Amino acid sequence: MTKLKRQTILSVFMYCAFFFCAGDLWPCDAPVFRYALERWVADSYRLYIYHNGPLSHSDNQIVEWLYKNSAENKSDTNFVIETINKEKDMKDTHKRIWEILTADTPSIIPELPLILLMYPEKALFNGIVWKAPLSRDSAERLIHSPARQAIAANITQSGHAIVWVLLQSGKADQDNKTAELISDNLPGMANIINERLTYEFSAISNPLKRHTDFSLVIISRDDPKEDVLIKNLMLSEPGLFSLTEFPMLFPVYGRGRVLYALAGSGINDNTIKNASEFLTGICACEVKETSPGVDLLISADWDSYPGDPWIEEEIVLTSSASMSGYNNQNEEGFWNETEYDGALDERPCSMLATSLFIIGTGLLTVAAVTLLIVFKKRKTNDI
Repeated sequence: MTKLKRQTILSVFMYCAFFFCAGDLWPCDAPVFRYALERWVADSYRLYIYHNGPLSHSDNQIVEWLYKNSAENKSDTNFVIETINKEKDMKDTHKRIWEILTADTPSIIPELPLILLMYPEKALFNGIVWKAPLSRDSAERLIHSPARQAIAANITQSGHAIVWVLLQSGKADQDNKTAELISDNLPGMANIINERLTYEFSAISNPLKRHTDFSLVIISRDDPKEDVLIKNLMLSEPGLFSLTEFPMLFPVYGRGRVLYALAGSGINDNTIKNASEFLTGICACEVKETSPGVDLLISADWDSYPGDPWIEEEIVLTSSASMSGYNNQNEEGFWNETEYDGALDERPCSMLATSLFIIGTGLLTVAAVTLLIVFKKRKTNDI
């Protein structure tokens, strides 16, 4: 093979590589909130039940009820369940979780059987969300709560783009001011996105008929019915437990995915507007794992949204379960609420990964263009 032919083949290869890699960089021309609802599967939480010896008949009934409501049984709740007999079933991962559970009080053995809820394996944050003795009451609180039902209903029944969840601080003046601020912003934000829906997104079918809205769900920080959701929100990113004196605002979209937290003075017209514009803007990436946010544990039939699908393109649903080999944490990568504040620097940075990918693609483009120029010059010289 001549040198000129080798260069030609290399040039073609570089161009193919560029267009193949750059495919994921082109945005899906649909709003984030709608693409997330129709195309992203909610990540499954891990529910471990630790026990000693055989479970009693009543305990087995509770476990069976939980299994019937789990994702493994094709239920509408995004968790998978595993029972661990401490006398004989303890694997390395189970031992590590148990060590974290008892790290603060090693001399106190938790009451068994014990329900232990962990974040999804592929989540950015891999830690203990919630724990409770195994009982019918705790099992029902795990799956259902008024606020989570309201979030799901606002998205699936009312077709809302964003459900703003306000976690109160307990200080009436701050909480009321925050609720008033977000309530005042909702109508204007809805008007803006509904106008944009008519002309901005080419991937939406029947754009003139599409419309959406926003809603607010308020939670008291000491509401026992919402303890699972409160822990879920507070552990969605590091550092939030140091801000409990302030009201917090969480934009929830798609299939129960929380974008990030706004707290205290960080709740203002600009930050509310920025979050809204991002979630109602063009979806920047079809792959869920490169997008910000954490899925909440919510029981909902997300496919029951009103009307027909907005997005007609045949795009495969993406989720962490479909990303073979993707893992942000190893077996030592768990942390609990006391460790969260110091874990900020250990979080995987999808923005950095995306930036490096873009830079690499740019360099690949430069190389391909350079090779093409060299090829043309050689061809001219041969003539």
